Amino acid sequence: GVAYGQGDGWIARPTAGEADAGLVYVSHGWVNTSRNIDPYRGLDVKGKIVVAQLSFFPPGGSFQDLRKGSTWMRPGTAARERGAVAIVYVPSKRGYDSWERLKSLLGTESLEPTKLGTPSDVEIPAVVAGMALAQALFAGETSDAEAIWKGFESGAPVEGFALSGTKRLAVRVVTKSEVRWTQNVVAAWPGSDTVLKNEYVAFGAHYDHVGINETAAESDTISNGADDDGSGTVALLAMAEALAKTARRPKRSLLFIWHCGEEKGLWGSEYFTEFPTVPLNRVVAQLNIDMIGRSKAPGDENARNAALSGPHEVYAIGSRMMSDELAATNERVNAAYLNLQFNYKYDDPADPQRLFYRSDHINYAKKGIPIIFFFSGLHEDYHRVSDHVEKIDFAKLEKVARTIYVLGWQIAEAPTRPKVDRQLPSDVVEAE
Repeated sequence: GVAYGQGDGWIARPTAGEADAGLVYVSHGWVNTSRNIDPYRGLDVKGKIVVAQLSFFPPGGSFQDLRKGSTWMRPGTAARERGAVAIVYVPSKRGYDSWERLKSLLGTESLEPTKLGTPSDVEIPAVVAGMALAQALFAGETSDAEAIWKGFESGAPVEGFALSGTKRLAVRVVTKSEVRWTQNVVAAWPGSDTVLKNEYVAFGAHYDHVGINETAAESDTISNGADDDGSGTVALLAMAEALAKTARRPKRSLLFIWHCGEEKGLWGSEYFTEFPTVPLNRVVAQLNIDMIGRSKAPGDENARNAALSGPHEVYAIGSRMMSDELAATNERVNAAYLNLQFNYKYDDPADPQRLFYRSDHINYAKKGIPIIFFFSGLHEDYHRVSDHVEKIDFAKLEKVARTIYVLGWQIAEAPTRPKVDRQLPSDVVEAE
């Protein structure tokens, strides 16, 4: 037989185990009984290794299909429940074209420290096949194998194909567990009112990024994260410095939190909201700042920059989802100050990007604290080493930071805290 190792031969997911068995191809592997979608129908996978096309979402689906209460069952879970002993995912051609990026996304999995559990979709050994292994899986098969590769080129699921059953694959995944420590950075600026100083307006940004990408095409392999979220962290620092120089203090106290581990799964905000340094019921609002430093240039036709906001525009995500009063305050303050253009696109419940669920504010929202997430948009350098400081629109960064600062001050001065009068969507879940 031929041996394939971690990295180039395959990418193992973080569940230890061994399997040595025949192979069964199950197309995309996603199951939805309520929609009568079951690629396992008619197949016996008990004691076998399942081969499925790698897809982060159900066929034709998006983040929206992964919400709590979804009727979709992930491929690994479906395979395990049907008795499979391991699962091998095969990427599309596009996946192989960006194999190095795929390795960086899948090859450094870690488990959240506050959960210390095994992800439900990888409870059996799971690997993502490299090109050589994928070719070996389909070598010598019928001419229908050509359709498989055509399907892989587009990423579309290929059904109605069966492996001949003459091949066996042995999978052995060994994991090592270690504990590493990090921390939030928290600061409080006491208010001036003898009563209201016991309440807090919270500002937040995350100071972690995605680390070093040794396989990056660029000579500089450090992911600086100038926008994500250098822009937010320095905005908080600027606000703190401005406060230190004010002639008077606001009535309520202001709470500054630089969250750790956002990129790993919102760790810092989850930890703070579970083990807060001040009573959470006294936090009247949370203003989250994650990526406010980029603008779409005139004439930019790059599809990956399509959602970037303009130089005088920013997304105000979630401001209308919990508190009409907070939304109105945000609008009023902005209109009276720099009059930025607020974009509410991502408040749409059908937003396929699910951005309301994907940054630190969501953990505060779960605790009933009204939030606003300020965001300038995804772009071509998102989570890449090319997220450089030279690409920051500093004029915009300053305008957005000033607006958030004034908003926080107004909330801190208001006679009453923003009233929560809207119910969150029932599918509020952990960030994907």
